[in-house]
Amino acid sequence: MTASHETTVSSAESMHADDTRTDAPKETASTEAPRKSCSGARPVLIALACGLIYFVILEVFLAIPQFNVTTQVRPAAGVGPVFGLFFGWPGIIGCALGNAVSDLLSGETADIPLLAVYTAIQAAYNALPYLGWYVLFRKRKFPYPRLDSAAKVVAYILLMALASCFVTALLMPFETDTMSMMDIHLVRVLNNIVFLIYLGMPLLIALERSPLEPAAPRSVRQHVPYTQRPRMNLTQRLLVGATGLFAAALVLFLTFGYASYFFDGSVRTSEDLAALIGSIYMMTALFTAVLYLPLIIVMQHLETHYTRPLEVLTDASRSFVTTVEEARLSDGTLHAGEMDKTGLVLKNEIGDLFAATETMRSEIENYVVQLGEATAERERTAAELDIASRIQLGAVPHDFELFKERYHLDIAAVLKPAREVGGDFYDVFDAGNHRVGFLVADVSGKGVPAALFMMRALAELREQMQACSDVGEAFTRANNRLCEHNDEMLFVTVFGCVLDVANGRISFANAGHNPPWVRRGDVREWLQAKPGLVMGVMDGVGYRSHELDLQPGDGLFMYTDGVTEAMDKHESLYGSERLEDALYEVAGCGVDEAVESVMASLGSFAEGAPQADDITMLAFSWNLAVSSLVLPPDDRALNDLFAFIDEVCTDSDCGKKTAFDMKLVLEELFVNVAHYGFPEGHPRQSVHIEAAVDAEAGCIHAVISDAGIPYDPFTYQPEKPAPGKELKIGGLGILLAKECTERMSYERVEGRNVVHLVFKMR
Repeated sequence: MTASHETTVSSAESMHADDTRTDAPKETASTEAPRKSCSGARPVLIALACGLIYFVILEVFLAIPQFNVTTQVRPAAGVGPVFGLFFGWPGIIGCALGNAVSDLLSGETADIPLLAVYTAIQAAYNALPYLGWYVLFRKRKFPYPRLDSAAKVVAYILLMALASCFVTALLMPFETDTMSMMDIHLVRVLNNIVFLIYLGMPLLIALERSPLEPAAPRSVRQHVPYTQRPRMNLTQRLLVGATGLFAAALVLFLTFGYASYFFDGSVRTSEDLAALIGSIYMMTALFTAVLYLPLIIVMQHLETHYTRPLEVLTDASRSFVTTVEEARLSDGTLHAGEMDKTGLVLKNEIGDLFAATETMRSEIENYVVQLGEATAERERTAAELDIASRIQLGAVPHDFELFKERYHLDIAAVLKPAREVGGDFYDVFDAGNHRVGFLVADVSGKGVPAALFMMRALAELREQMQACSDVGEAFTRANNRLCEHNDEMLFVTVFGCVLDVANGRISFANAGHNPPWVRRGDVREWLQAKPGLVMGVMDGVGYRSHELDLQPGDGLFMYTDGVTEAMDKHESLYGSERLEDALYEVAGCGVDEAVESVMASLGSFAEGAPQADDITMLAFSWNLAVSSLVLPPDDRALNDLFAFIDEVCTDSDCGKKTAFDMKLVLEELFVNVAHYGFPEGHPRQSVHIEAAVDAEAGCIHAVISDAGIPYDPFTYQPEKPAPGKELKIGGLGILLAKECTERMSYERVEGRNVVHLVFKMR
C-alpha cells in the first residue's frame, strides 16, 4: 500500500496490534529458532534454584540496617513475580520458600502459623502475574512472557502493580510497624513496583534470551510451541537500554538530591528516616512515570510505524514458501494470503515497501503457478521423450546372436544419444541369399526433428538395400525418397555395406559419411573410397558401389562423427588419431573389445565434459574356424598339403569333388610359388596355407600367402600353347584353377602375396 493510501488504527487497537487474536495461532518456525526446553528438568531443582537466588538477594539487603525495619527497601521484591511469571509454579513456590527460610533465620516470625500465612501471601504475590499474563495472552499469536511490544510492557507493569497492591492489601492486617499505616504500605507498594520495573524487566528479558523455556500452562504449550527469536527486536533493545539509562539517571538524581539529608543532621529519628525514604519512593515513582510514559508512547509509535511493519515483512518473507506450500496441500491453491496489517500505520516509505512487497508476493504466486504448469508440462514432455527414446533405441538391433550362429559374424554396436533422442542410427539386417546388410548414419541436427527423420531414413535404407542387389542403386533410390516432403531440409550421412558371407565380398556405398576402419589380416587402415553427396538435399543424385574382399577374421569398424568430434573440457577434439590409437590397443581382439576400448578412450578424453553429439559405433568381424599349415617352398611338401586338405574336407563332410578341386588349385599355386617365387638371391621363406569352412554358406575359404617376389597370377591371360611347348607361370593351370573355384582374389599385403580362394562344397 502506498503512502497516499495509508492504513491507520485506533490507539486502543494499536496497543495490542502485535498480538491479534487468532483461532489458530502459531509462530513461524523459520522466524524463530527452536529453544532448549527446560520442561524436562525436574521442577524441584528449578524451585530450589529460584529459592536460593531469591534468598541470597533478600539476605544481602537485610544485612543493611538502613534498608530494613521501618524503611522496607527490598530489591528481592522485584525477583519473585518475575521468576513466577517465567518458571511457573516451581518459581512461585521456590521464591516463597526462600522468603520463609529468610524469616525463620532472622527470627522475626517465630509463629509457625503466621509464617505459613506470610509464605502463602508471598506465593500469591509471585503467582498473580503468572495467572494474569496467561489470562490476557493465552489466545494471542505468541502467549509467552516476552517484552517485545509496548502493549506487553504496559501489561507487565499493570500486572506487577496489581500484584504489589494485592500483596500489600493482604499484609495490612498483620502490620504493626512504627510508621503510619498508610506510609508503610505505600512504601511497600512503591518498592515492589520500582524494583519490578528496574530489576524485573531486565531480568525477564535475560531469562527469555537464555537457553531456558518458560513454564506456560499445558494448554498453551500444546496450542503454541515455544520458539525464540534469533535476536532481540527494537522494542526489547530500546527497553533494556532505556531502563539502564533511567536507572543511572535515577541514582544520580537521588544521590545529589537526598544525600545531604543523611549528613546535615536532618535525619535524627527513625520517623525522620521513614519520612525521607517515603519521599524518595514518591520521587522515584514520579521520576519513573515521567520517563516511562513517553518511552512507551515512543515505543508504540515506532512499533506501529516501523518495527512491527518490518517484522511483519520479515516474517511474511521467511514464511512465504511454507505458507504457499501449506495452501497447496490444503486446498490445491497457491495463495499465501495477504500480510496481517492489523495495528500498523503504513505511511511514506514503509507504506511503499508494503505495497511493493504485496505486489511482489502476488507476482511470485503467479510465477509459481506458471512454473508449476511449466514443470508439469516439462515432466509430460520428459515422459514422452523417454518413451520416444526407448522406441528409438528399440528400432535398432541389439541382439546379434542369430547372425553369429548363422553366418559366423561377431557384431558389436553402441548408440548413445546426446539428448533424450538423437539423429544417429545403425542397423544390421538380413539382405537375403547369404547377404547381411550394415548401416551407420548421422542425421543433421538433434532432438525430436532429427529423431523423426532418422526413423524415416532407417526404414527407407533398409527397404531399398533389401530390394536392390546393388548398394549404390539402393542409396540412389533411398535418397530420392528422402528428398520428398523434406521441407525442413534435413539431411543424413550414411555408410552402408552388404557382406556376402559365402565369399567374404563386401559391396558398399558412402553418402558423405566418415570412412570406416577396416581390418584385413594384419593390416588396419581407413577404407579409402570417395564419398558421395549426403542424402536428403538433392534428388536424382546417383551413388556408386564399391567392393572389398574380406578373409576370415577380417572386419569393419563404422562410426559417426560424434566419436571423432567429441570434445573435452578445453574444447579440444578427440580426432581420428586417438581413434586409431584406441583401435590399435585392441588389435587382434574381438569387436566387443574394440567398441569398449573406444568408449573408454572417449570417457578418459572428455574428463567429465558434457556430450555434445550422438555417439554411434558398429563393428563386425567375419569369423570362420580357420585351420592353418606352414610349409617350406619345396615340392616335397605336397604330401603334407594334400593331408591338410583331406583333414579339412573330412571335418566339413564335403564331397570328393570339393577335395579334388582344392588339391588341384592349391597344388598349382604352391608349385608356382616353390619354383618361381624365390629367384636366386632372394631368401626362401615359408608358405602359409589357411582354410575355413562356412557350412551355412556351403563353401570353404582358403588363403595361400608367401613372401616371394610380387606377382598376381590372375592378371596374366594365357594362350593355349603349341604342341610340346612348356607352360609358363600363370599358364593353363591358372585357367583350370579359376574353373574350380567360386571366387579368386589377389593382393599384396605387407610384403606378402595373398591369394583368397572360395570353393563351393559339393
